[in-house]
Amino acid sequence: MTQEKEFKILLTLLRAGLWERAVDDVSLFPISGEEWGRIYTLSCQQSISGIVYRGISHLPTKMIPSEVEMIKWMSRVDAVERSNNRINNTLNKLHSLFGKQGLHPVLQKGYLAAQMYEKPLLREAGDIDLWFTPEEWDRAYELVKNAIGGVEKMPDGSCVYVFDGVEVEHHKKMFDIDNPFKKRYLSTIFDMNNGKLCAGDVRVGLNRLSPLANVVLQNSHILKHSLGLGIGLRQLCDLARTYYRLSATLDGERVKSVYAELGLKKWSRMLHTYLVTYIGLDSHYLPYKIDREVATAQFANIIMRGGNFGMHNKRRISAANSFWRRKFNTFVTFMQSLGFAIKYAPFEFVCRVSDLTVGQLRR
Repeated sequence: MTQEKEFKILLTLLRAGLWERAVDDVSLFPISGEEWGRIYTLSCQQSISGIVYRGISHLPTKMIPSEVEMIKWMSRVDAVERSNNRINNTLNKLHSLFGKQGLHPVLQKGYLAAQMYEKPLLREAGDIDLWFTPEEWDRAYELVKNAIGGVEKMPDGSCVYVFDGVEVEHHKKMFDIDNPFKKRYLSTIFDMNNGKLCAGDVRVGLNRLSPLANVVLQNSHILKHSLGLGIGLRQLCDLARTYYRLSATLDGERVKSVYAELGLKKWSRMLHTYLVTYIGLDSHYLPYKIDREVATAQFANIIMRGGNFGMHNKRRISAANSFWRRKFNTFVTFMQSLGFAIKYAPFEFVCRVSDLTVGQLRR
């Protein structure tokens, strides 16, 4: 089976699982046990195994994997669910820790996006992303450093640590926009809801983003990683589900205006085309109508090349044990993205590389 066909099957099952609907191209099936093994590996590399598993459930019985293959999928899905339940509990503990000190973290990115899914526990979790105001960030950093130690500061100014077995990251930036001339404008679209986020049956007492801020963050986050080491299908599913869930809440013209002001108009046209064409989002749920569809081949190649955040890029894997090889790999990957960046976000790319370089020099 060619890589192209493998990815086509993966996307077909992804769409079925993400939207809980019949598989839209049964002509691709049945496939052999060896081929199912490859689809399983791809789904893990893209961090969408739980969603693809749901997609398999929508196949005709005669086309589903063998019992041996299904046991492997079920074991993986069980691990995903247990991981998400652990994160639920960790969030409660973090809320208690910060709340006692009068700190007000805002929940960002993945875990917040999971609440947009039909089955949140099947969305593969990464780390916990928290944002603090400039006034509270240093206090939060000192708190966790004194409480648990092992806190690492990153080149972009964030910090990372492991709490209760879960990786947690504190961010200083609300949005992944590096253009310094847009900082003041970004502050005008940040609006924090004071309600609580309900995670399953667990009440998580963390502040969350407004719908507008949520989609701007996700959009810019996908762009940031597309210009760098890579992006996977999980983050595209997150944005598609968020658009779907918030379609009645978002002011489409406002979203369009914000994207344009931030220099994301051309990029968003391509991104939205991909979401509709390959992720299966009904164009009705986009915040605004695509004025014209555009080619997505370059973007698709970035997704296929390295999987979730580019972690499965062969060159990145081979460089994992060498500090300088990792740095060289980062440089080469950014250079590979140069043509893509010039086409969709040239100034953002320059600012991103500049910020990372300065961050490395400060370490």
